Amino acid sequence: MQESPNLIFEDIMPQLAGLYRQGLLVPFLGAGMSRDLCCGWEQMLKNLAAETGVTIWDKPGENRLTPSEIIRIADEIVSQ
Repeated sequence: MQESPNLIFEDIMPQLAGLYRQGLLVPFLGAGMSRDLCCGWEQMLKNLAAETGVTIWDKPGENRLTPSEIIRIADEIVSQ
């Protein structure tokens, strides 16, 4: 894609769509932009764990997984 200071979204969008169709572009949103539409990482892991039969133990009074628990769960899910 050639840079131009005068390009607007309507000019760029067809180029981005073409790159996406060729498998050369991966859309990515950060900073919680999709949070209202998609679950967060922790909930996604919990959902995947439920689908693959990986056990996540309940911790009374705590809603968040620790980093080491997230890594363990992710590793178990991948091995399933």
